[in-house]
Amino acid sequence: MDHMRFASGNDPRTPRVMRLPLLRELYSQPTPARAAIASSRAGLWTGLVTLVRIWLRRHRERRDFGHELHAMPDETLADFGLTRSLAEAELAKPFWKS
Repeated sequence: MDHMRFASGNDPRTPRVMRLPLLRELYSQPTPARAAIASSRAGLWTGLVTLVRIWLRRHRERRDFGHELHAMPDETLADFGLTRSLAEAELAKPFWKS
């Protein structure tokens, strides 16, 4: 609550400019930086959950591609500009490196 007292203009430490009502109102509004700090903990968990979801999606896509790869003839792979060995090398990569 000390920051509220400081922003109110009643504190003698308050800069003279901040005692003007318009500027006091302007500087008391939330900013993106203040919002980011306030939600940093929530943002950390959201980012972690998003990362795990991306990894799971990549894992599923690579698993499905592996099943489809075994059924594809070499001519179909050549249409995509791939060889079987190149496609299998791509599948051998860990899903987080795709």
